[in-house]
Amino acid sequence: MENISGGRRKIVSLIANTSAGAAALSFARLYFVTAPSVAEAETLYLNVTYIPPGYALRGTWTDRNDGFMGGKDEVMQIYSSPRFHRGFVFPLTIVQAPAPKEPLFSTDEHPGERITLTMETGVKVDAEYWNGWWAMDPNGSRKYGTSRMRWATEDSHALVFKYGSQTIGIRGFRSAQVSYEELLKVAASLKR
Repeated sequence: MENISGGRRKIVSLIANTSAGAAALSFARLYFVTAPSVAEAETLYLNVTYIPPGYALRGTWTDRNDGFMGGKDEVMQIYSSPRFHRGFVFPLTIVQAPAPKEPLFSTDEHPGERITLTMETGVKVDAEYWNGWWAMDPNGSRKYGTSRMRWATEDSHALVFKYGSQTIGIRGFRSAQVSYEELLKVAASLKR
């Protein structure tokens, strides 16, 4: 690592491999800018080993305003499929946040369903499933700023769970061929 003006430069190591319609994304280490007298922080992110057929990684972002609002430590991976028009409009997203500040975007103030998720490693984790999300609707029951919203169950669904040091949020859309079973399979494939 290089010293820059008495601090350390942020380094992100990223390796992406795709094979047989599945994408594997591996995060190595993320170092944060620190003062020389402060120990450097290290956050290890989980690797996804299964993505639905036809989907590919389109981008990885940090500090977006549509995940958990977890700041610079939050990472969002966006996958889409050219096979489905809706796959570009409504992508599969995987959000990892060691310190989430908000519920997963567009699930707040709506109860989820408690489920038990069995990871590929055999570990069982408590998860919450949302069949839907908040969508704009002038006749909706929820007021949001000057707009109204309704809980829309036609397409979007999401899972949230804690695994290791990360809180994970995964959102997919049925119209883009991400069924409940596919959502569970993506979640179960996450590994340290």
